[in-house]
Amino acid sequence: MTSVIRLAHKAAVIVAALLGAAGATAPPAAAGRLFAPQSIWNQPLSAHTRVDRSSRMLVSALVREVKREQQLKRGTVDRHGR
Repeated sequence: MTSVIRLAHKAAVIVAALLGAAGATAPPAAAGRLFAPQSIWNQPLSAHTRVDRSSRMLVSALVREVKREQQLKRGTVDRHGR
């Protein structure tokens, strides 16, 4: 795997772990969020925030990985069992 694919795979694993942990441990009121409403992860970005040059490539790699895992029936499932 190239380093970008490896990085995207690691990101997918982390996101899946966070989603699984959030669904298992979050109180019902916060079940739709991974982080507290006031956390940095839920703050709006500035209108002047620049997108990283490699963002498109990383997101594409992540999408490919998710599709691959869906085809293999691996990974997490959403609340609808998909």
